[in-house]
Amino acid sequence: MIRKFGTVDAPVKVVRAVFADPESWPLWMPKVRAVRILERSGARAILEVDRVESFWAQTTTIELVFTPNGQHERQLAGRAKKWVADWRFEEDQQNRGTLVSCRLDLDIGFMSLLISSKTTQRWIDHNFEQILRGVSRQIHPAKPEKDMGEGEPAEVTTSKIQVFATPTGLEIWIDGRKYVAHAAD
Repeated sequence: MIRKFGTVDAPVKVVRAVFADPESWPLWMPKVRAVRILERSGARAILEVDRVESFWAQTTTIELVFTPNGQHERQLAGRAKKWVADWRFEEDQQNRGTLVSCRLDLDIGFMSLLISSKTTQRWIDHNFEQILRGVSRQIHPAKPEKDMGEGEPAEVTTSKIQVFATPTGLEIWIDGRKYVAHAAD
């Protein structure tokens, strides 16, 4: 289970509206080239999403379910053995806009024999950052963005959080720093 957090400089309802409009995903979501809605009813949709990675193209069928605080995405057909993403959108406590979080349950199956977990983690980190940048550009199209060499745009910040169960409690890693939570007796 991978958890990612970041902020977008916009109100929750605006950020949520961008995510909830799959037809606009090719305009801002990295590597997404086309989205076809196969079925839509109320808070649920079935989508075919065409993505292009550096050396391959794929079509993934996903179920998209809108929840009170975000949206749930589940792969129905595609390359991954398992791909489930839960997105949440909440008001940022520091009044910096919207806190965007994603809990990703991913099993790339056979590909995990060919690709290291470190490479997979870097790919996930990079894509999450690109998604936040894309949402921000979609919301603020005239706002200039710094070049990649100049650092992150001011409205996007991300943190990497990992939690591991140990025999004595929890080991929590936040942006490469280790914290320990001991089990209560």
